[in-house]
Amino acid sequence: MRHNKKGRKLGTDWSHTKAMKRSLVTALFLNDRIKTVEARAKEIRPQVDKIITWAKRGDLHSRRLAIAYLNDKELVREIFEKV
Repeated sequence: MRHNKKGRKLGTDWSHTKAMKRSLVTALFLNDRIKTVEARAKEIRPQVDKIITWAKRGDLHSRRLAIAYLNDKELVREIFEKV
């Protein structure tokens, strides 16, 4: 049973699901649009909202959190400049 397991499994184990979500979020910010399954899109929505909230704050801590999640300094710089 999946007691206390939050979110969809998306047909993979936990580490692969985590990596897939991270790559989808990165691709979304790089290309401004992605084509994926609806379940995956619904699963990455909280992460995207969280990164946009960090960009709205714009402080150093938020920038470092975004860099740690996306692993791309140039992409984070671009996101923070747009917002």
